[in-house]
Amino acid sequence: MRTLALLTALLGLSPALSTAQNGIATLLPTSLSFPGQLLGTTSASKTAVLTNSGTGALAINSIVSSGNFASSHNCPISPSTLAVGAKCTITATFKPSVPSGISGEISIFDNAIGSPHLVNLSGIGLTAISLSPATLAFGTISAGTTSAAKTVTLTNNLSTALTIGFSASGDYAAVGGGTTPCGTSLAGKAKQLGRKARARL
Repeated sequence: MRTLALLTALLGLSPALSTAQNGIATLLPTSLSFPGQLLGTTSASKTAVLTNSGTGALAINSIVSSGNFASSHNCPISPSTLAVGAKCTITATFKPSVPSGISGEISIFDNAIGSPHLVNLSGIGLTAISLSPATLAFGTISAGTTSAAKTVTLTNNLSTALTIGFSASGDYAAVGGGTTPCGTSLAGKAKQLGRKARARL
C-alpha cells in the first residue's frame, strides 16, 4: 500500500480520478440514415440518445457534425457534466449539396474511453427529377432496322405535379410505354415509364 501511495504521489495522480470512476458514453442508435432529400432543402430531424452508463460523471467537451449534416443537442458541456445514469438527446438534420449518396458523422468528444464517440450519418441527395437508368446502350443494330425497346423510369421527387414532355434525337425514338407510360404531367412523388428505341435509317 505504501508503494502504491508513493507512486500515486510521484505521478501526481488521485485515486478519485481512476478509470473505474469515469463516465461511459453509450449511444443509441449509433447510426442514422436519411431517405432521399432534395438538394438544398433540410430534412426532418432524427435523434440519438447519449447515456452515461459509467460509475462517474461524463464530461463532454464538444459535439460536432460533419459535411452536409447539422446537429443540435441538450447535453451539458464541460465544466458541467452528465451524471451517472443520465441521458441527453442529439438531433441531426440533412441538407444535401450533391445528387448522390452522402456520409458524415456526429463526433462526441468526452472524457470516456474511446473518445471521440461517433454517430454515423448517411443520406441521399436528389434532384427535382431523376432518371433510372441515366444511360441506355443498344449495341449494334443493322441499318434500316429498329432495335428492341429499352425502358427508362422518370421520377418526380417534388411534392407537386410537373408538366413534362420528352423526345429523342438523331436515329432514336422515344414513346410512352409500360404499365405507367409517360404523359404530359407527373404527380408529386410519382414514377412513369418512357420507352426509348433506336432505328438506323
